[in-house]
Amino acid sequence: MKKDEILKDARKALALEVKLKELIFVTTAPNDTGATLAANEIERLLRGEGYDIQIAVYGWGQLETVIAVHPVAYAAFHPSAMSTSASRNPSLSTHDLADIIATHVAERIRGDGLAILSSDTSNHGLASEDPLLHVKIDTYRDLLKDQRHTLSAQQGLLKILETEDLSAKPWARFRIETNLAAIDLDLGKSDQAALRFEAAHTMRPTDPNAIANLALARALQGRFEEAMQAAHAALEGSPRADHAVGYLLQAAARSDWSGDPLGLIPEDLRGTLHADIGLAEFLGRRQMPGWAAQTCQMAKRHPDSLEFKRANALAVLSLALDSEDAAPRQTDSISGMDVAQAADDMKSFAEHCLEVGYSNRHDLHAHLHNAALLLRLCNRHAECEALLLRGRAALGIEGRLTWLLALAQLALGRADDAAETVAGETDPESVLLRAELRAANRNISGALAEVLQMETSDLSDRIRWQRWRLIGELSLLLDDRINLASAITSLRELRPNDIVANLLEIKGDRTAEGLASIRKKLQSLAASIPSDLDTASRFSLAEELRDQGLPYEAVNVLEDVVDLSRHNAGAILYLQALAAARRDDAFKDALGRAHELLRTDPLVLWAAAAHAWNIGDLIEALRCAEEMLRQVPDDPNARLLKLEIYIRQDRSRDVFVELEKPLEALAWRDPENALRAAFLLGQFGYRQRAISFAYRLFLEHRDLPRAWMTFSTLALEEGRSDQDSGRNAPTVGTDMAVDLRFDDGSSVFFVVEPDRLLRKYDEAAWEPEHPLARAAMGHVKGSRIVTSDGRGAEIVEVKHKYLARLSFVLDNYETRFPEVFGFRNLPIDTEAPGGLDEMIRELKDRRDWIQEEQGHYTNGFVPIAILAQRLGMSVIDVASGVASQGLKLKVAGGRAEERDAAWRAIVENGESGCVLDTLTFWTAWKLGSLPVMQSTCGAIHLPQSVMDELRGQRERLKDAAREGLKTVSYAEGSIALQEISADTMGKNRDEMQAAISWAEENAEIVPVLAVDDLPLPLRQIQRAASTDAFDALVVGIQRGLLLVSDDLPVREFGIAQGRGSYAWSHAVFGVALSRGFIDQDTYVRWSATLIEAGYSYIGMSGPALARAAFLDSTIGEVPGPIFRALCDMIGGKIAEPGSHIMVCIECLRLLWLDRKAIRYREAATGYLLGRLIAERVDDYREIIATISHRTQRIFSLRHYLSIWKVGHFIS
Repeated sequence: MKKDEILKDARKALALEVKLKELIFVTTAPNDTGATLAANEIERLLRGEGYDIQIAVYGWGQLETVIAVHPVAYAAFHPSAMSTSASRNPSLSTHDLADIIATHVAERIRGDGLAILSSDTSNHGLASEDPLLHVKIDTYRDLLKDQRHTLSAQQGLLKILETEDLSAKPWARFRIETNLAAIDLDLGKSDQAALRFEAAHTMRPTDPNAIANLALARALQGRFEEAMQAAHAALEGSPRADHAVGYLLQAAARSDWSGDPLGLIPEDLRGTLHADIGLAEFLGRRQMPGWAAQTCQMAKRHPDSLEFKRANALAVLSLALDSEDAAPRQTDSISGMDVAQAADDMKSFAEHCLEVGYSNRHDLHAHLHNAALLLRLCNRHAECEALLLRGRAALGIEGRLTWLLALAQLALGRADDAAETVAGETDPESVLLRAELRAANRNISGALAEVLQMETSDLSDRIRWQRWRLIGELSLLLDDRINLASAITSLRELRPNDIVANLLEIKGDRTAEGLASIRKKLQSLAASIPSDLDTASRFSLAEELRDQGLPYEAVNVLEDVVDLSRHNAGAILYLQALAAARRDDAFKDALGRAHELLRTDPLVLWAAAAHAWNIGDLIEALRCAEEMLRQVPDDPNARLLKLEIYIRQDRSRDVFVELEKPLEALAWRDPENALRAAFLLGQFGYRQRAISFAYRLFLEHRDLPRAWMTFSTLALEEGRSDQDSGRNAPTVGTDMAVDLRFDDGSSVFFVVEPDRLLRKYDEAAWEPEHPLARAAMGHVKGSRIVTSDGRGAEIVEVKHKYLARLSFVLDNYETRFPEVFGFRNLPIDTEAPGGLDEMIRELKDRRDWIQEEQGHYTNGFVPIAILAQRLGMSVIDVASGVASQGLKLKVAGGRAEERDAAWRAIVENGESGCVLDTLTFWTAWKLGSLPVMQSTCGAIHLPQSVMDELRGQRERLKDAAREGLKTVSYAEGSIALQEISADTMGKNRDEMQAAISWAEENAEIVPVLAVDDLPLPLRQIQRAASTDAFDALVVGIQRGLLLVSDDLPVREFGIAQGRGSYAWSHAVFGVALSRGFIDQDTYVRWSATLIEAGYSYIGMSGPALARAAFLDSTIGEVPGPIFRALCDMIGGKIAEPGSHIMVCIECLRLLWLDRKAIRYREAATGYLLGRLIAERVDDYREIIATISHRTQRIFSLRHYLSIWKVGHFIS
């Protein structure tokens, strides 16, 4: 592909009305590094023009490698692979419904009360009236105003009224009455407050302060016109009552007055506390555009005002809730700190109302509701619950507050408490939540019935929408097509532009179409959303994309709207999607910018821990897991991850410390993780606990094939144990399974189960007190018993319950899970003719499948690590297996330019460091060449996945070292049994451990990051997280290290990206030889060993061949193993004759001019010439003629050749 063509097509693509981020050119031509470099140059050009796009070119070889990484694509190109390696995706489980619980957003509630700023009713210098009395009044006023001791202030003022004669002290009487009115307002007694303000006004009818307070009284009484008149009068009085401007604006807000509120504020009062609080009340009450943002700005001018703190909190709440539904960039920005401060202020006010016994139930309900919402937005669920529980005790809360209380309990992981809270509630939100909780508890049909029976006539559109969404989700789980269709139609009628109906429709196609089709539709939907789509819809779409394995698309949906300064569900989902999408750079950057509460949220910590685990950064993964456990000590996921990290790090002592803890008692939410924990318990010797845990999980999750396999694996391992577990006892007792046959021919099977929880999961499990269990207790197989109702019966079988369930698994697994690999029942009769046919057919099918997979490697561009992954084997075993068949490992292409490029790469790298993959490291270890690689290339780096594979191989060898390894295969039309002794397997295990120890002490183990500057094909592979075959390649590119890999497809894939430097082991040995790090003998011996191991196209020279012949001569065998191995690289049908002829001539000259070689040179020459012309049907005469011509001056050789040619009938 030419640069001009790529640029032309790229500009055409950019002209399309879609936001392209990636553009991939695919060609069936071979890999073209030049085209890749051109694409990189065009990408830089277009980025300079403002396009955010990445461009890649895939040649056929590169495309074939990518296909091998993706199972779906691989199956499409090689359909036969589906029969053995592809499994069905699990169906949507009921616990997924919990994702939509506790995500609702409710609107704020505005109270009826006014924001009151009482006037300063100080003594104004009238000390002659009674200075001491006015000091007391000042003290109680300050208790109310500054210290919020409302009841103490009220008690003190009332005591003055009771004990003092105020008939001659009108000013004191006025002040007391005014402050008592303010106290009544603080207690929610607005009617009583209005009466006190009226009484105070009658005492001083011309006092502007009294007139202002009368304006407040009239506003409280709903007489807004009179309130405005009184406020105007107070503002016109002398001295002017400035605080009247607030009452004027508040009364105007509630009246029919229309006009600009600023016109009501005298010029010199604008921006004052009283004017601003009145203006905020006016804007908010009238719901003027931008009222909340203006209120927040005004609040900043009065940071110490309690009244403004409440007004600001309500404004922040409004902005926060609006931002959940608003389109991107169309809301006023508020930070997480703003919401947290508003939550503190509103919570403080609500608690104050509860402390003083606030009388206005409506306003108290509003204050509690708004405080709870703000706490909920901050994820402060424990505080939210505590506040609402206080409110319930004081107010007997119901409706929305009950709903919020239940949501807080649910968020704290207490679903049972939440269900109890909403039990019996009739408000629609509580009914919906109760149904969701019922569904989460697996009663889906009951939940749907409850929601369908709701009275809908008085529901708001918001509640109607929530109801129909829940109906849709429940109908999906039940495959109820009628109600699903109704839900989709109704959702579209309520919100035509909403995306939830589309999501339900797509998910509804799940049973009719494959997962790939569902994902394609979701991707199409994500690519077509309008830029002004509201945030809530974006969140719903992103959540579905993430759950369907499309985290990259989920990130794109959320990227422009998420606010990392706020601790909320949207920000958490964004970080989770970034981590899952392997946007490693972006994830690290976003985490660094996130609010502290967001970074330390358990869900985000889990995303960070899993991300660190996936890239091999075990130190960071452990830190995150320990932080999770600090917050939630019994979190099962974190406990398991910590254990897995210790296992990967070979920290045996820490592993056993973790396993000593009661893992099986944790509240496991994910059965797959629980089964893994049970398996690990068994692997590390806790067999009793392991099988007990696995048995429980098997009974609880019989729909999971892994539950069957884990239990049966542990049960079989228990049976192999030498320990006497007492489970073969034939006597009926607790934990025993009994088959009983009655005299009338009927039968029954039951387990005598003392554990109440297990009886809940197993209908065949009966309590020991059951009449039949009591009758059978103590009897053995073959015994006859009489039941309590007089029926006779015989005990046909008695087994421990584990053995009984193991038999059940072996008999029924294949029928229950026909498409999931596991146990197979095969008829075998070693004596009958054809009694082994079925087994032979299975082994042959397996052999044929392996050969087909192997063919994709030998004939294509599939890396050997991917072949190993598909076969379920280690790359070490696969390489050995390929070589044992006489096939060649694809190490090099055999081209001179390839060898020259590798030599240059090694020389230019100097000692800057190198990175090895698993096969290369193991080969170097076996040769003893790792120190030489360090001297030649610098420090050795290994991806974490290499260490994982080495340790996994060690564990497999460890298991085989106990009893040896026995395998069965198909060969030459019959069954072949291979057996390797336990002693041999033990030695292999010890050698693997030694290799691991060397790596731990000498190599740098590094994580693998899918950073944004990786070439696009590599980044896509890393994000798919389906293989670690390219981890060493990624590390090499990221760290600027030389990749030494003995896998040609991996190196060619890297070379096609135009990035990195590459070589293979033998090329490194050549440079080491030239630098004097190894001698010629070592080089020759290592070369021979590599060739015997199946390495292809090992570069060969005349001196190496001659030296190999000498080394063989020292053991009295020429041609011996070393010379024969090196000669395997000579000749052949596809060999380029010129270079091979030159190598042979060089070798022959050395042999025939060296007097020490007289003893063995003829044997070596004959073998070498035979290899040179092997399979050369058309040009063997010309090859020998060239050899003869070029060596004719060596008389002894010329004489030998003439005799050799006659003997081989070559004229």
